[in-house]
Amino acid sequence: MKRVLIPSAAICSAVLSLGLMLGADKPATQPAGPSEADMQKMMEMMQPGAEHKRFEPLVGKFSAKSQWRMSEQEPWQSSEGESVNTMILGGRYLQQVFMGEMMGQPFKGLGMMGFDTMKKKYISLWMDEMSTSMMTSEGTADSAGKVLTFGGDMLCPMDGTMKPFHFTYTITDADNHSFEMFSPDMKTGKEFSGLKIVYTRVK
Repeated sequence: MKRVLIPSAAICSAVLSLGLMLGADKPATQPAGPSEADMQKMMEMMQPGAEHKRFEPLVGKFSAKSQWRMSEQEPWQSSEGESVNTMILGGRYLQQVFMGEMMGQPFKGLGMMGFDTMKKKYISLWMDEMSTSMMTSEGTADSAGKVLTFGGDMLCPMDGTMKPFHFTYTITDADNHSFEMFSPDMKTGKEFSGLKIVYTRVK
């Protein structure tokens, strides 16, 4: 008598098919869907709110006067540029396109700011031509909504370690705002102001 060899994969397939047929007459338990209240809450979380409106004074084209230094002991260097800011994706994010000069070279940067309605925090993303990294941070606003303070950690290109940083946007009025960034000094570890930018609306 010849023995018929059936591949194990075929046996597995047959067993699986039989199991599905035997269970076909048993209704599967369906997980309960989201309630109407849950759906309403989700829809509300998707919409921009009062926090997003705080970005409105930053929308437009601005001249930018920058000062920077690599350590607290070094003198300030300066340059000029411009920033074009636009609210995108239905007023959910402020996009910043920055064009200027840094260390005698043309410099371009791209930033995003928003408010995460789930985290209840302001969020920021920055990238530019001086790095292949994206700098992300989270922040809060003061009670008047005029000072936005962000903080996070970034990889230092000098020693390859993570360093804390924080920066502020101060909204003076609809035509003027400023930026200042703080990070640890490479030699002393003491926090210092390394970048200041004054923005003035171009009319």
